Amino acid sequence: MKIEEKSTRENRIGNRYLLALFSLIISWTYLNAQNNIIELRDFSEQGIKLVGFTLNNGKEIQIDAVGAGFDKEIRKTKHSFVDIHSFFAYAWILNAHTRELEWRMTISNTDEDWWDKYNRAFKGKVWLESGEYELYFSAMPPSYSLESGFFSFRNIFDKVFRSEDWWEDHSGKWKIIIKGIDATYDKSAVLKYHQAVKKSAVVYLTEVGNDEQVSAGFTLKKPAAFKIYAIGEGFNGEMFDYAYIINAETNSRVWEMIEEETEYAGGAIKNRMISKEINLEPGDYVVYFTSDPSHSFESWNSNPPYDPNFWGITISGVGDVFDKSIVTKYEEKEGVLIVRLDKLGDDENVSEGFKVMKPMKSNES
Repeated sequence: MKIEEKSTRENRIGNRYLLALFSLIISWTYLNAQNNIIELRDFSEQGIKLVGFTLNNGKEIQIDAVGAGFDKEIRKTKHSFVDIHSFFAYAWILNAHTRELEWRMTISNTDEDWWDKYNRAFKGKVWLESGEYELYFSAMPPSYSLESGFFSFRNIFDKVFRSEDWWEDHSGKWKIIIKGIDATYDKSAVLKYHQAVKKSAVVYLTEVGNDEQVSAGFTLKKPAAFKIYAIGEGFNGEMFDYAYIINAETNSRVWEMIEEETEYAGGAIKNRMISKEINLEPGDYVVYFTSDPSHSFESWNSNPPYDPNFWGITISGVGDVFDKSIVTKYEEKEGVLIVRLDKLGDDENVSEGFKVMKPMKSNES
């Protein structure tokens, strides 16, 4: 069963090498999968839990999950931090190789707990193809309240969500149990695989924190196609955490993460992602990712995206047999010093002239 967010996009990341490497990594770090069960509980500490599992054949798995949220989805909102699915404790499953969403808890597939108006339960079967998967469970109290819409109960907001007792009492009921799997692997194995994916890429700038600008360059010897996979923050036509690529020789932008071209990345509506292919000509390129002072891999101020460890940008060669020899590390070229005005004191006004004998390229974009 695939929910409506499942797209027809081609595999974003992964090839035969990574499939083999993934199998090797998880073979080192299998958990004890008694009775083919995987289970996550204890959400007294707010945050994200993560484990993985394997299916040797396509089959239906049995899921028993309890999370928490509200009883209406949000179709329209003026608030970037709102999760359209109205949950604040919920589970989802990603395909480990394609990074595609396979299943998540929603209002439509869960039932309200008669005894507890915020808890919601899913109990049923979900079909998954053979392969490796990542199971996530996020439990984070809303850090905001609205006069109407998503939170129409502002008068009880502080009493409920600012109460440590409330969280402790309710989080003990949240869980997810999956039966029918063939093997499980722990969080460390998942993170090892993520690192292997990133290191196989041409460039990766991921797990970016608050208020950062990070960059990495490469030199391309022949024309080639590249796959961009980027997750950031944007809303109403503006990007706050985003990536771009410049031509190092001309300092012009050859690609930029524009909000209108991104898709919903899960969690808060401001989580945005893009997966696309671009063609680049031979030359020197620098990739940048810049973030604002809040909501990032360092600290989420609202629900995280479905693929939180890839917050940032990953650029990979297209195809299973991409020739990595055409890509080398970019070495910034030092120009010839023409004029230097430095080590100036207070109230100094100095100048120096120079003469250009023939036309020169400007580095201004």
